[in-house]
Amino acid sequence: MAKLVLYILVFLTCFFLDLLMKHLANDRLALRHPVQVYKRLYLVLVHNKGAAYGLLKNRKRLLRILSAFAMFFMVYLFIYTYNNDFSPEFMISLSVVLAGAAGNFSERIRHGYVTDFLYIKVKKMPIFNLADLFIVIGMVFVYYHGLF
Repeated sequence: MAKLVLYILVFLTCFFLDLLMKHLANDRLALRHPVQVYKRLYLVLVHNKGAAYGLLKNRKRLLRILSAFAMFFMVYLFIYTYNNDFSPEFMISLSVVLAGAAGNFSERIRHGYVTDFLYIKVKKMPIFNLADLFIVIGMVFVYYHGLF
């Protein structure tokens, strides 16, 4: 039970940190007005009505359905892996991924878009948010701990 509490705490910490950062971005940044933070790191407020790279931006209902399906799948996967004694490292990584997915899903449902605000100025890099970062980094660790 202590492990489950840890996984839930990791999830809640990441989830609320993402929501806080999105709130601050919406409160303090002007839409599409880049603010340089450090060399190639910028803050740029964008309301992304699509998925990654703006995919499906004109298919709002389909995107919500796909997002809901992905969330239910992630919750199922979490329950399955928890009940089948996967390693704590794997479960923490999965909690981080789930928090990122939940952060973007909740915003898409509430607002019809996801707030993106982080931009690293390199070729073809999209503007992203903390939830996206949690998903990518969490998946790297899920993959790593799933193999080893």
